[in-house]
Amino acid sequence: MLELIITILVLVILVTVGIPTFTALLERHRLKGAVETLYAELQLARSVAIRQDRPCYVDFNLGTDWCYGLDDTAACDCAIAGDCQVDGIEKVVRGTEYRGITLPSTTFAGDGTGFNARNGTALGAGEALFQGPQGITAKVVLSGLGRARICSGETILGYPSC
Repeated sequence: MLELIITILVLVILVTVGIPTFTALLERHRLKGAVETLYAELQLARSVAIRQDRPCYVDFNLGTDWCYGLDDTAACDCAIAGDCQVDGIEKVVRGTEYRGITLPSTTFAGDGTGFNARNGTALGAGEALFQGPQGITAKVVLSGLGRARICSGETILGYPSC
């Protein structure tokens, strides 16, 4: 009976110590997922603009209930169902898919950007900042040439420094 109590006590200690580490690991993975999804969506918008020979737009709604959408005809509002579409298919990413991750700010003019049809250059350079609940941040940076990159001040995420 004493051995069983000691075993349970050791397990309780290990679980108590491990839960915060596991929670931080999940936060990092959600943050990485959010920035890597935006990176991929910017690449998609650029390729759509070049393929269709017309601009493709990316528009952001910021805050804790954030979203962004792509549209191949005009600027859109991702909070309105069906407003952001590429090739007739709704193209919206919502913050609810990344629990605890916020999009507090972007430096894009008017909270949006897009890509030129002729050469894939950005209609507006800037960056989008993502933040986890424990203050870990990462950015997606878009250059005027239309090239996106991910950076972070947190070495634990594995991205280059901003």
